[in-house]
Amino acid sequence: PGHNREQEITRMSRRSRSASTPPATIVELVGSIADDLPGYARPKIAHVLARTRRPVPYSRLRVVHHGDPGRERPVTAQLDVDLDGQPLCVHVDARTPREAVDRVVDRLAVRLARMALGWEARRGRTFTGAPGEWRHGYPPEARTRRHAPPEPGREP
Repeated sequence: PGHNREQEITRMSRRSRSASTPPATIVELVGSIADDLPGYARPKIAHVLARTRRPVPYSRLRVVHHGDPGRERPVTAQLDVDLDGQPLCVHVDARTPREAVDRVVDRLAVRLARMALGWEARRGRTFTGAPGEWRHGYPPEARTRRHAPPEPGREP
C-alpha cells in the first residue's frame, strides 16, 4: 500500500510541475535580427507566464525588423499567448529587437495582472460606492427599492 502512495505522490508532483511550467515560446524572427534573440526572449517570457495560475499551452513571439529607414521604431514584436483557451495578444514597436522583447514582456506582465483582477477592473471600473448602494449584478437583498409597491386595493 505504501508503494502505491509514493507513485501517486510522484505523479501528482509531475502534474503540478508541468502545469506551472509553460512550454517554450515559439520565436519567429523576420528581417535582420541576431540569432541570439530567442535565447534572450524565452526565459523572460517564461518567467512572466510562470506567475499566472492558468495553464499556458501555447505562446508565440514574432519579431519583425522592417527595412524602412524612415521609421522611428523599425522593430515590431507581437506575442500571442493561449491562457487556458483565452487568447491574449501583446503588440509593441521599438528601436531595437532587445528593446522590443523587453517592452513586450513588460506589457505582458501588466496585461496578466489586469486579467487577474476581474472583468470590472480590466475596464477601469471598480466598486467604491457606499454600503447599500444599488449596483448591477448585486443580489436582490442588497438592492434598495426606489418606489414602494402599490398597496392592495389602491390604484396608482
